Amino acid sequence: MKKYIFFLMISSLAAASCKSKKATTASVATSTPATMTTRTEGNITGKVSHQYRATGCATVIVFNNEGTEMTLIPKDKLPAEFDVDMMEIKFNYHTLKMANPAGCNVGIPAEITEITKK
Repeated sequence: MKKYIFFLMISSLAAASCKSKKATTASVATSTPATMTTRTEGNITGKVSHQYRATGCATVIVFNNEGTEMTLIPKDKLPAEFDVDMMEIKFNYHTLKMANPAGCNVGIPAEITEITKK
């Protein structure tokens, strides 16, 4: 009889510990993606640049973010009307977790939206 009581106590403790671990894992998994990407709202002003074209990086966008120069690599090719070296543009961006294109060692891949001429 003592064996059965001991077995019930051990199995109830094991079941309780399994349930608490699953809840913790789920909360971590849902909060991680939101903190790993950057999304900007409002227009950012920057310049289109072809300075890395020789290394294989077609077009980048350079802008100042709180005193730091940032370089974005557009995921999709910019429309021809905006893909002019040193053109000032306004845009929104969303950084992406993907590898840089071959030859692009500088910059962060990003989805560029709402592009307008300055």
